[in-house]
Amino acid sequence: TTLNEKSGNVQEGTDKLATGSKDLNKGMTKANRGVQSLVEGNKKLSTGNEQLSAGLEKLAEGATQLQVGTTQTLGGLKQLQKGIDTSATGTKKIQAGMAGLAEGLKTYAQAHPELAKDPYYQKILVTSEQLTGGAGQLAQGQAELSAGANQLVAGQTKFSDGMTTLNQNLAKASDSSKKLSQGQILSLNGSQKLQQGLQSLQVGSSKLGRGATDLQVGFIHYSKGVKEANDGGNELTKKLQKASNDAPNLNDGQLSNAFSKPIGLKQEKLGHINKYGTGFAPYFLALGLFVGALLMSIVIDFYTPSGEPKNGVAWFIGKFVIVASVGLIQALIVDAVLLKGLGLTVQSVPSFIGLSILISFTFISIVQFLVTSMGNPGRFIAVIFLILQLASSSGSYPVILSPHFFQAISQYLPMTFAIDALRYWIAGGNHTFMVEDIIKIGIYMIGFMLLTMLYLTLRFQLKMKKEAV
Repeated sequence: TTLNEKSGNVQEGTDKLATGSKDLNKGMTKANRGVQSLVEGNKKLSTGNEQLSAGLEKLAEGATQLQVGTTQTLGGLKQLQKGIDTSATGTKKIQAGMAGLAEGLKTYAQAHPELAKDPYYQKILVTSEQLTGGAGQLAQGQAELSAGANQLVAGQTKFSDGMTTLNQNLAKASDSSKKLSQGQILSLNGSQKLQQGLQSLQVGSSKLGRGATDLQVGFIHYSKGVKEANDGGNELTKKLQKASNDAPNLNDGQLSNAFSKPIGLKQEKLGHINKYGTGFAPYFLALGLFVGALLMSIVIDFYTPSGEPKNGVAWFIGKFVIVASVGLIQALIVDAVLLKGLGLTVQSVPSFIGLSILISFTFISIVQFLVTSMGNPGRFIAVIFLILQLASSSGSYPVILSPHFFQAISQYLPMTFAIDALRYWIAGGNHTFMVEDIIKIGIYMIGFMLLTMLYLTLRFQLKMKKEAV
């Protein structure tokens, strides 16, 4: 009931988780786009910084060359200024000389009035006055030129100082641009790593969203199950209460018996075996018949025919009649020892003898095929086959107590069914299982007889081909 009441809160939490994961996924998508724009902007900015750094280097080189030219120009201007000052001084002297010449000509004309009428003299006097005026203008122009030269030198000096400062600042700017370019490269690398991280985060966010959605859907089913469990618990409580009310009142003796013997035990015997040796008789009978078949292969030639056979089938029948006759005799001898010598009791003596003969023929057919087709290696395989059967046929103890390998091969080996069928004839029981065992034993016998017949037929045909050649 408490789980049913609290499941609503958990359901609300899963809903919030699913909604939040969707919002997170949307936000991660926008963030990824923003980082993509940042990466592209950093790439463009890095390219611009590289171009700016190259331009500043070229500008610094040009500014250095301009500074050298400015220094040379300043030196020339200073020499020009000195020349202008010297020229101005000479001009002043010329002006003074021309003024003195004009004044002397005037004084000389006053002393000699007769020259006033001389046109050449008058022309010289006018020319000297004009020269005096021109010298004055020249002196004034020289003064202005000197002042301009001074201003030009001062301006050029400031320009040279400014170029020096500009050159220093350009060098600093170039270094700063290089540092900025390096920092921009680091920023670009960082933004790219940030982009990769956001992409991974977005993938994780998508998985989180799908997981949250699955959790949300799963918890809906879980809530339904909790509600059903709650309803079932309530119903169980009611039924238990009803059962408690309907239960009879027991006394102390009945309660004591109920707790001391809660389970009744009923035994049903499947057979009647009252001696330990009787239980082992099927095991040793099957073992003796198989070992007899092996010993028979040493005494009797299973392969070489007594005469020239007409075909492979006649070859097989001729050999099988001989070994089967010996197998019949060995089965009868073993049965006589068990029944008369050891006093073994069976359900039906004829049926028991018939089953022993069938088992003997089956083991002989197996050994005959192995020895006929492979010789001594076949005998070795037959021994291994016998060992596997002894460990997996439940002859000495149940095969369920054996390793899994023997349990797996038990249902595919003939001795398992031979021992089982012999037990039914000795101890009794359900004959239906015994009939199934007999059928399986017969299948083994017929199968190996056909294999031996096929092998001898092939050998006969091969022999005929060789003789024909």
